[in-house]
Amino acid sequence: MITGKTLAPCLFLLTILGMSRASAQVPDDLLRNALRQSVRSHGFGNQIQGLTGLGAVTGTSRSSLTIDGSGPASDTEISRINRPLARQFESFGPGNTALHLELDLGWLRSETGYRDLLMGTRDEAHAESEINALSAIVGVGLQVPMNAHWSFAPIVLLGYSYVEDETDFQGAAANALDGLTQGLLFNYDSQEVLYGGAMQFKYHRALTHDIEVLWRLRYNHLFAETLDSSHDALDASGNFGVFTNSFEADGPTTYRLFNREVRWIAFAGNTVLTGDANDTFGFDYLFEVGLGVKWMDRSLIKGLEGVSLRSSYVFGKDIEGWGFGGRLEF
Repeated sequence: MITGKTLAPCLFLLTILGMSRASAQVPDDLLRNALRQSVRSHGFGNQIQGLTGLGAVTGTSRSSLTIDGSGPASDTEISRINRPLARQFESFGPGNTALHLELDLGWLRSETGYRDLLMGTRDEAHAESEINALSAIVGVGLQVPMNAHWSFAPIVLLGYSYVEDETDFQGAAANALDGLTQGLLFNYDSQEVLYGGAMQFKYHRALTHDIEVLWRLRYNHLFAETLDSSHDALDASGNFGVFTNSFEADGPTTYRLFNREVRWIAFAGNTVLTGDANDTFGFDYLFEVGLGVKWMDRSLIKGLEGVSLRSSYVFGKDIEGWGFGGRLEF
C-alpha cells in the first residue's frame, strides 16, 4: 500500500482506465466504479489498517526508513515517532504477580512518488503522495514471575488509529486523475478501532562488573475494524501481527551527570511482520543494532529509573534506515 509494491494492481488498472478514457471516452462514473471494485478486491482498506504495524518495530523513539521502490513508484521514505510507556506496579497476590500498564503513541509519515501513472497513453501524469498515520494503543496485563530471572505477561490491547493521504498530481491528466481517485486510491482518510492482545516474555539478570542484561520476546496481534472512511470501498475488517525479539545490555561508566549515574547501553533486535502489516509495507522482517547512554535517578519519580538516549541502524530486505531518540526507563 504505502510502498507502491502493494499498489501495483490498482495502478495497472488505472493505466488501463486512462487508455480507455482517452480512446473511447468512457464515462468517468463507469471508470470510477471499476477502480472501486479493484480497490475493494485487492484489500486496500486492510493495507491501510496495517500501517499501525510499524509502531512496534524499532527500539528507538524516532526513526527514518527507506523502502526500495518498484514499478512506477519511487523509494518510500518513512519518518516515524513512537512513544512507548510501560510500567509494572507493586506485586500482589500469590507468586508476586504485578499489574502491567502500557501506552503506545505513534506517528508515521510516508512519502512516495509515482511516475508515468498513465504510461502508454498520450496523457502525462505524475503524483507525489504523503500519508500520515496517528495511533494510540493502551495495554493492561499481569506480569507473572516464573523464577528469579524469567517472567511473562499476557496483555489486552485496545487502540485507535487515523490515516490520511494527501496526493498532488502533475501533468496534463492531473485533474482527471484527481477526480477519478479522490477519496478512494489517493487523498483518502480512514479511522480504525484496534483490539487484540500480546504475550511478552522477559529474562533479566545481573552479571559481574555491574552489567545487566535483558532479553525480551513479544508477540502482538491486533484486529482492526473501520469506524469511518472517505469511501465505503475502504471499509474493512483485518488483522496483523508483530513479533519482536530484542536483547539489551547496560553497564557502568566513569561519568556522572548532575551527580547521577551514567550507564552505557548496547542493544539488538529482530522484528517480523505478519498479516496486513506485511502486505502494507512490502517487507516482512528487519534487524536493528544500536548504542546509547542511560542517566539514572531512581529518586526523581517513583517507578522511574531514569532516561536514555539511543541511536541505531535498521536494515532488512528492501529496507534500510536509522533510529535516534530518548526513552523513559521504568
